[in-house]
Amino acid sequence: MEDVTGGFELLPYPGYDHRKVRLIGYPGNSDTTHPKPLDCTSSTHRYTSTDPAAPGDFLEIACAGYIGGTSGGPFLVRDFTGYALIGVIGGYHTGGDFPDVSYSSYFTTDTLALYLHAVRGDTPATPRPAPPSK
Repeated sequence: MEDVTGGFELLPYPGYDHRKVRLIGYPGNSDTTHPKPLDCTSSTHRYTSTDPAAPGDFLEIACAGYIGGTSGGPFLVRDFTGYALIGVIGGYHTGGDFPDVSYSSYFTTDTLALYLHAVRGDTPATPRPAPPSK
């Protein structure tokens, strides 16, 4: 698919604070309210969750109206070749609790390794065995 549509370089450990991040989302509505993708440029910062069910640090961005269906949309920053991918809508509470604030999981080398395994068509890993019960 990337050969036809194009793609962006995946950038692990991008930091959290960016002045200009482009967020693109494709709403899931089939009505005429959202006939085109949403496109917003805003700043990001680190959001540390206090929810024990969704622990961790996330990229947070304020862009209005990113409703259901926008999950998976890219967080893009400018680089020397155009744009690089530093996140995708998802992560904390599957993208956020409100349509005006979105989140992404933080990309690490594990993210890059997962991507490279998928590109190579590697066999998926088997689940890790559960630890022995006490």
